Amino acid sequence: MDGEIDLELYTISMIRLNSIFQKIEDDEIVTDIISDIDDCFNDLNQLYEDISNDLSQEEININEYDPFFENGMVMFPEYTKSIDEAVENADDENLKAALNNLSGIFIKLINAGNGYFEKRGAFK
Repeated sequence: MDGEIDLELYTISMIRLNSIFQKIEDDEIVTDIISDIDDCFNDLNQLYEDISNDLSQEEININEYDPFFENGMVMFPEYTKSIDEAVENADDENLKAALNNLSGIFIKLINAGNGYFEKRGAFK
């Protein structure tokens, strides 16, 4: 990705995530929610892979990554908390599994953020 974060992909993922929470709250069809979760997961996983690739390079574009992870290190744990609450309240095992996968990608992003700040010598 040449050291640039795909902010469009990230934005789409966050819109999907908010839609997922709304659909869960509105008690919509579980298969539709799972499909949205899978799409969100795939987008976030692609973002994570791009970030991992960028962070493995010798030089990192701090103008991209500092603000992304400064925000992410505040928001990602909140997303995992909200997802975990949704898992607790879900009755459908497939929905729980999909939500757990989604939570897992946020944990990977949190770990990437910790690694980034560690590498920069500015552990947050």
